[in-house]
Amino acid sequence: MSNLRGYLFLAAAFFLAGSSVVAARIVSGKLGVFTIAATSLFLALLILAPLCKDRLGSVMPGLGIRDWISIMLQALLGMFCFVCFCWRVLS
Repeated sequence: MSNLRGYLFLAAAFFLAGSSVVAARIVSGKLGVFTIAATSLFLALLILAPLCKDRLGSVMPGLGIRDWISIMLQALLGMFCFVCFCWRVLS
């Protein structure tokens, strides 16, 4: 059962990522790349965070400042910049 739940989360993540690229292609002439990237990542957070709320609540209080810095750098450089550059190429 644990594997099935993991596969479902993975499928949901890929579905959100793929659909956001299609949606960005449609609205790229109307909105800026930064706005599209920020909005899509915020919507992904709103959708996926409730699915992981039990595990997040038990792990987050134990994180130190170095962990938070590492997570924020990975989020900025690994996700946000990647999405901005991808959509810049598409527009």
